[in-house]
Amino acid sequence: MASSNKQVSLKELKADITKYVGAVMSGTAGRIRDELTNEAALSIAKFYNDYDPIYYHRHYYNFTKNSFEKYYVNAHGNIYHGGVRLTPEKMDDIYQDPTQEVFDSVYAGFHGVSSMFETPYSFTVTRVMKPSPMELIYKKRDDIVRNIDKYLAYGKEKAKKQSYSTITVR
Repeated sequence: MASSNKQVSLKELKADITKYVGAVMSGTAGRIRDELTNEAALSIAKFYNDYDPIYYHRHYYNFTKNSFEKYYVNAHGNIYHGGVRLTPEKMDDIYQDPTQEVFDSVYAGFHGVSSMFETPYSFTVTRVMKPSPMELIYKKRDDIVRNIDKYLAYGKEKAKKQSYSTITVR
């Protein structure tokens, strides 16, 4: 194996390492963002599939399109956040109440709002999805934490595709 006598400046090396680490973290956070957002979509679909009658789907689009969004932030180029953000404020006006009762009830798995649970005249048993959409999202989050090496490996593969002036990534 022949040795290389190429001179490398510390500044170039630092720039390449910074670029590599940024690519790893960006890839990792992006993958986590995509998987948690997908889990939110699957959880809401499971919620609606957990209940009959079919006409219950009349506001389906609000929860499938407006109740969550992808979340990714790279603050100052050195702090990476990837996940899903719940967005009750983006839902139609019918769901805009200060207590977020309908929104919270759906993510808690209740097929009805809490005011429907008990009245002074009767007791109504409201169907509840188990596990709830929120519990499914938390379960996915916990799975990601337990398997973070898998997500870092994805980030490393993304970083390998970058070009660097002083380092070779294998």
